[in-house]
Amino acid sequence: MKKKALLGILSGMLVCGAVLTGCGKESAQQETPSTEVITDEQVVVEETNTDTQEEVVEEPAEGQGETEEEVEETVPEEETQEAVVVKTPTEIYADICAAVSLKAPMELEDGFIMNLFGIDVSLLEDYVFSISEESISAETIVIAKVKDEKDAKTIAMSVEVYRGGKAVEMENYLPEQYEIVEKASVTTDGSYVYLVISESQKDIEDIIVSGLGK
Repeated sequence: MKKKALLGILSGMLVCGAVLTGCGKESAQQETPSTEVITDEQVVVEETNTDTQEEVVEEPAEGQGETEEEVEETVPEEETQEAVVVKTPTEIYADICAAVSLKAPMELEDGFIMNLFGIDVSLLEDYVFSISEESISAETIVIAKVKDEKDAKTIAMSVEVYRGGKAVEMENYLPEQYEIVEKASVTTDGSYVYLVISESQKDIEDIIVSGLGK
């Protein structure tokens, strides 16, 4: 009987100990805070995703986003340059009359051109021969364009003969006009021949040169 009683007591103690142990473990598990373990692989993935987002740059669609400067650079240089305009002697003389005050200018007709200059106007494509109607003025403007450039030298020589004769005419009669004649010279530029005898020689020659596209 005593043995059975002892066995019963020991069995009860073992059961209680087991129950206490289980409760302790359960309590410990409940009290232990949960922690989330982050592995190195997750860190690497997150960093890679961040870098990828920073490096992605939206590129503009083709044909969009071009600045005006870039568009201008695509225009051929030849198209941006202004075309050189060469005027006729008649047009140049009109510019001279509009810009300079001439002294009683008179445009010579073909017969007078032949008499005073000895020039056959049939060799000319376009021309203006103008002299002053005032006897005390040696002012003369000649602008001629020859049909054939090889005739330019011949026309220039005839105009120079006229200039020389005008210098002799003014040398003793009007010394001041003589000096103006002496400063003048015949110029040949391709198919163009011109002479300016005037107090406004420089201004008139500048207009002529500009009209020739120089």
